[in-house]
Amino acid sequence: MKKLVLILFCFMTFFTQAYSQKLLISGMVGFPSSDFAFSRNSVIDQSAFGGSIGIEQKLSNTFSAYGTIGATFLSQKGLSDVSTIIPVMVGIKLNMGAGGFLPFIGAELGYEFTQYDDYYLGKQTIKEPAIGAFLGLEIPLTSKISLNIEGKYGFVLSVFRTNSLASINVGLGFGLN
Repeated sequence: MKKLVLILFCFMTFFTQAYSQKLLISGMVGFPSSDFAFSRNSVIDQSAFGGSIGIEQKLSNTFSAYGTIGATFLSQKGLSDVSTIIPVMVGIKLNMGAGGFLPFIGAELGYEFTQYDDYYLGKQTIKEPAIGAFLGLEIPLTSKISLNIEGKYGFVLSVFRTNSLASINVGLGFGLN
């Protein structure tokens, strides 16, 4: 997995002559499920919010590769503890269409670094592989700036627990060249 992430990052870094790059900045509101949601109370009492920053490299008119790092904060109504998730992800995006509204779908993989307070064990930090899928819409605002709206589902691959997070992400893409 580490080798795949490194190869994709190197490919994105050196493949800059023919196609454009974008700086991605987004915010998210999430809906935890699995162990996040059912550890103490109902999903209604859970909340997740955060954001991410990344680089997208257009590989062709149809495909883009990207890498992001983010922070997601999970809290529960009535409790003071907050879990923090730092996802470091790379992915591929299929751009469908041209013109004013550009729909897209994609998949990503990487690692999530989770920090939380355990009642019995104290502060814990876990690094686990993660995968995700998303679909969305890109709306060009100017020739260099676009509005991105996407729905994303992320899943942590773990033997000991199952954590997933569905989220709605809204952000801006800034053309770099």
